Amino acid sequence: MQNEIPRARTGTALISLNKILLARTAATSVVQSLVVKALVLVLTLGCGMITARALGPAGRGAQSAIVLWPYLVSGLAGLGISPALTYHTSRSRHSEGGFLFAAVILTAAAGAIGAAVGSFVVPFYLTRYSPDVIRSAQVILLFSPAILLGNVFRANLEARGLFAPSNASRLWPTLFTLLGLAVLWLLHALTPFTAGLTLFVPLVVQTVWLGCDLAERFSFNLHSLIPDSRTLLSYGLRTYGTDVFFTLSSQVDQAVIIVFLSPASLGLYTVALAASRTLNVLQISLNMVLLPKASGLEFDKALALVGRMVRISNLVTFAGALVSLAIIPVVLPLFYGGAFTAAAPITRVLIGETFLMGAASVLAQAFNSTGRPGTVTLLQAGWIATSIAFLVLLVPRMGLSGAAFALLLSSLVRLVATLFCYPLVLHRPIPRLVPTGGDVGYMMSKIERYRR
Repeated sequence: MQNEIPRARTGTALISLNKILLARTAATSVVQSLVVKALVLVLTLGCGMITARALGPAGRGAQSAIVLWPYLVSGLAGLGISPALTYHTSRSRHSEGGFLFAAVILTAAAGAIGAAVGSFVVPFYLTRYSPDVIRSAQVILLFSPAILLGNVFRANLEARGLFAPSNASRLWPTLFTLLGLAVLWLLHALTPFTAGLTLFVPLVVQTVWLGCDLAERFSFNLHSLIPDSRTLLSYGLRTYGTDVFFTLSSQVDQAVIIVFLSPASLGLYTVALAASRTLNVLQISLNMVLLPKASGLEFDKALALVGRMVRISNLVTFAGALVSLAIIPVVLPLFYGGAFTAAAPITRVLIGETFLMGAASVLAQAFNSTGRPGTVTLLQAGWIATSIAFLVLLVPRMGLSGAAFALLLSSLVRLVATLFCYPLVLHRPIPRLVPTGGDVGYMMSKIERYRR
């Protein structure tokens, strides 16, 4: 009897996990994403630990300077195609094959052009880095089209409610990256360049696999390529600014540090940023699910859904922030080594910034899901403008602390501006950010459902 109890509990846990991974309701999709994001987070921490301990602050900074460019190019060359594909596929399922084909052609071409332009720009920007780092960055830029295509394939899956395979496509590359880094470390072959290759090669394999799978499921009509491309670009170019400004806002801090500070400083900042960003797992998961789910709802119902989700995410994230603030001085040297203890003070500031940024990003889904992506573009424009202004003002004077406080101030400005856009654009009251008893009850009822 004593052995049967653990078996029963294990069986119940497996059944609950199976429900989470296979169910297709909106709430379960969020839980699916959270489970996968948590696993990816653990794997990413492992990757960061290996690279930090093997390369040190200066080597970690060189690696960041190398891998920055494909993400930058993919964000700048995306043309808003991925959110446009999600939006139109959710609303016009009979045309999803044509939309997917047009999205692949547009993003592949844009990614190739972006990589070519980026390889020309890199030598003029990485003036503080060695020729080997510059050449490595130019080689890694070749992976830019694969990142864009991966985003397109996931957008199609999520628009069709297939969050499980979409989440899996985020999990497996990270797992293989961790294994690759571990092998290279044991073989004493881990360098900033080989670390970059280990990050992007699994992404290419995953993208090819997704592309082959989707090609077997859809028939593509060349005659509809032009009208489908126009439809995607009509929405995509309106939200393209959002992608551009999001990319710049997520990379501009590192770009400024590359100009003003040493590679070792960039390495410390990269570790601090990664540690703080563990808090926005919930917001990222909500954003992934909210756009396709809320896009199919009536106006007020979509706003109500977004409001409830932002209050629940604020509650969970705030609790996580309090815990993180307490354990950061212990966690950083434990995971990354004693050389990164100096990153603890700026990590605390970035934890507060992550909370503000996450709340604003979830609130912004109200505009995207009701066909007003231009508002989010303007909000992103204001955010990047204030970020650049604060960074240029504070980084030369305060170093890494200046970068952290610059992001904190710009995210506060963005949150306040997003709140005031509700009455100005949506003609609805400023949403409540503090959770209510109903929100807590709703969250607990969902948790109880998964436990059964």
